[in-house]
Amino acid sequence: MDLGELVRSLRTDESFSALFKDDKYIHEIAESNKDGVKKLKAIAKSASFLVRNNFNDFHCYNLTFGNNWEDKLEYIRGNYEKAFKPMGFEAPDIAIIAKTSDWKEKLEFVRENYESSFKAAGFGPSDISKIVYGKGWKEKLEYIKENHGDFIAMGFSGSRIARIVKGKEWKEKLEFIRENYEAVFKPFGFEAQHMASIASGKDGREKLAYLAEHYESILKPLGFEAPDIDRITKNSQWEKKLEWINENYPFYRAQGLRTSELAVVLETSNWKKRVNHWEANKDLFGINIDCRISRRAGRYLAKLVFRGYERDEILKLANKCTYESLSDFALNVNSIAGIKKEIKASSVYTELKERFGYSHEEVQMYLNGINKNHIALLAWYNTGNGSEKRSWVYLNSLEEGKVKGKILNSNDGDIYRETPYRIAERDSTINAMLAIIRETQPNHFKLWQNFGKYHGFNVDELNPIEQLELDTSLSILRRNKGLASEVYQILAP
Repeated sequence: MDLGELVRSLRTDESFSALFKDDKYIHEIAESNKDGVKKLKAIAKSASFLVRNNFNDFHCYNLTFGNNWEDKLEYIRGNYEKAFKPMGFEAPDIAIIAKTSDWKEKLEFVRENYESSFKAAGFGPSDISKIVYGKGWKEKLEYIKENHGDFIAMGFSGSRIARIVKGKEWKEKLEFIRENYEAVFKPFGFEAQHMASIASGKDGREKLAYLAEHYESILKPLGFEAPDIDRITKNSQWEKKLEWINENYPFYRAQGLRTSELAVVLETSNWKKRVNHWEANKDLFGINIDCRISRRAGRYLAKLVFRGYERDEILKLANKCTYESLSDFALNVNSIAGIKKEIKASSVYTELKERFGYSHEEVQMYLNGINKNHIALLAWYNTGNGSEKRSWVYLNSLEEGKVKGKILNSNDGDIYRETPYRIAERDSTINAMLAIIRETQPNHFKLWQNFGKYHGFNVDELNPIEQLELDTSLSILRRNKGLASEVYQILAP
C-alpha cells in the first residue's frame, strides 16, 4: 500500500482527519523520519486521545520525533490526563518537551516538582516547558528552586525569570539583577518587565552594566525612561545607538524630537539611514515662520524631517506657510463648514483635497499654524464656528466661593470673526496660563488642558466630578494671591 492509499484509509477515521487538516505533517512524518508509516498508524490508534486533549498535527510530529517514539507516545497517553493536564500543562507544553532526546527525565522532573516548587512561585506550565527544552535545564530549575524568592520579592514574575534563563550567561544576568535592581535600577524607574527584556537579549549582561554606570549621568538628563531604553537596546548595534544619542540627541531634542519617537526609530534595522537623513537636512530645522503664525507650524515641518520626508517636499510646504496662505485656508474651511456633518476628520481632509487641492500635510501645517488639531477641524467643519471667538476663562470666581456658569469675559455676547493672528495670539495666552498650572498644580493640569481643548472653557459642559476638581484648583489659586493675579493678567482682555 503506497502512502496515498494509506492516508486515504486513515482519514476514514474522523479523529485522524481532525488531527491532520492537510497533508503537510503527514508527509513530514512519513518521509523525514524513520518508520514513518508505522508512526502514522500509531498516531491513528491514539487519534481520539490526541484530539480530545487538543494535540494537533505539529504536536504529533514532535511526539514521534527521534528514537524511542513508541515509548514516548505510550508515556504521554498514560500520564497526560492524570498528571500533567490537572497541573495546567497543555498540548504545546508537552509537545515541545517531547521533541528532546531526554524527554522522559524532563517530564518526570516536572511531574514531581512543578506544583511544590514552581507553581506557587508564579511559574506557568509554558514557562517551565521553555526552560526544560534547552540545555542546562536541570541546573536552571535547581537555581530557580533555591533563589526564586528573592526575585519574586523584587517583582519578577515566573515568566520574566524564565525569559532570562533561556539565554546565555543566564546566571550572571540574574546575579547582577539581584545585586543591583533595588539599589540602582528601580530608583531610575526600571520595572521587572524592562529588566527581563533587556537581560534576555544578546549582550544582556553588558547592557545592564552599561546602564548601571551611564543611565543617571547621560541618558536620564536627556529624558530617556525605561521603556525607551528597552527599545533602543533590544536589537544589535545598541552601543552605537547609545553613542549616537550622547553625541547628537541634545540638538534634535531642541527641535522637538521626543525620546519615545527616537526610540521607535532606533529600534529599526535602517536607523542609520534615518538619522543620516536628519543630519543632511539640519538646516530645515531653522526655517523662519511668520511671527503671526504659531511656532507649532515650524515644529510640524521639523516632524516631517524626522519622519523621513524628502527635502523638496518640506521646502515646498514651507514656502506655502505664509500668513496670506493661512488666511486663505481659514476662509476655504469656512466656505464648506456648517453645511453638513461628518463623523471622521479624514472625510474633511478628503473634501479639502478635492475642492482646494490641499494635501494632508498642508492641512496639518495650517492647523498647527492656528493651534488646532484634527478634532478641532472636525468641530469647525460640523458647526461652522472654527474661526469664531472661543469662550475665554476669566477667573471672576477668584473673588467668589464657587464656580458658576461660564467663566467668560464680561462681553459674553460679543462674537466676532478672528484672523489667524488673533487666534494664535489668544492661544498663546492660554498656553501661558496652562504652563503656570502645569508647574504649580500638575495633578490638575490634565483637567485644565481638556477644559479648554474639548469644552471651550465652558463650565456647564463639565461633569459634576470635573466641576468639583476645577473648583478645588481655583481654591488653590485663591490661596496664592500673587499666582492668582498672574493668571488673571494673562487671561484678562
